[in-house]
Amino acid sequence: MQRPTHVRWCSRFGMSRVEAVVTIGLIGFLITMLVPAVQSLRGPSRRMECQNNLKQIALAVIGYASANGGHIPLLDDGQFGWPVPLLPYLDQAALHRALQEDPLLVETESRALGTPLQIHIKVLTCPVDPSKTGKHVGLSYVANAGWGRFLADAKTEAVSESRPHSVDVDWDRDGNVTEDERLLTRATGLFWRAHEDGFQLTLDNVADGDGQTNTMLFTENTNARNWLSRETFDIGFVVELDRITFEPSQDGRAGLNVKSANLGSFAIQPKPRVQPGRSPVPSSQHTGYFNVAFADGRVEHVNVNIAPRVYLASMTWNGGRHGEDPKRHYDP
Repeated sequence: MQRPTHVRWCSRFGMSRVEAVVTIGLIGFLITMLVPAVQSLRGPSRRMECQNNLKQIALAVIGYASANGGHIPLLDDGQFGWPVPLLPYLDQAALHRALQEDPLLVETESRALGTPLQIHIKVLTCPVDPSKTGKHVGLSYVANAGWGRFLADAKTEAVSESRPHSVDVDWDRDGNVTEDERLLTRATGLFWRAHEDGFQLTLDNVADGDGQTNTMLFTENTNARNWLSRETFDIGFVVELDRITFEPSQDGRAGLNVKSANLGSFAIQPKPRVQPGRSPVPSSQHTGYFNVAFADGRVEHVNVNIAPRVYLASMTWNGGRHGEDPKRHYDP
């Protein structure tokens, strides 16, 4: 009797070399097609995140004011710049307590570890600002520190301070700073250093002046340095008085009614400068605009070609009481 023949079935689950090459080619083609689409979606998302971060900082100021008699933070309170007092309102209360207990915390910990301590607060950086995103104490946003006396290099356009920027600005250059001159200077910005007279601006002051909706609180600046700094140019944006020509007032006193302005090194930058930290003016990586947070908490895109007089008027919170034409806030 003949034994049955066992039939062996063989199934092939692998791929030939030709099939593998074709499959890899198809995958590569699909990735090539998808990457631009993903990037085009990612761009607007990152820009929106940048705007939202700035809004959170503006809301932190409002939260701080609510808990501190309406006052906004000082530019420099003698120990820290404005970002540190806002930390509890940016979900960083523990870090704020640690810095209050040890102002040299970062330096101390860096020595203990033998390497620099890395502290990055995401909300303080714009995701389209590569020089700050993910970087130690990175900062992309700066505070409205008003007008003053500064120096600008004719060749590099880098700016510097002859002394720390404060409300003690000698407007008429007679060698004496009067109380009227201090009031005039304070009317041009929101964030000032602690002064011997104890003055600290409130949001109610701004509302009673030119209005919170008309006054810049923060802008972007790719040349900001870090949020632990107390230097004006690292955490604020300013304007040099000598770049401005004023309309003469009827009583002959100094006023804020701008006739013309050639801001030069203090003008808005359509493109970020290479030299960091020495350009305390609005700048961003966005095309054609920069984000601004106003004192009422809202954030808007502002065209880089905004008229200088409108920009200057938007920096002042009490210009109306010092001769400023209120229409300057709305001029095209």
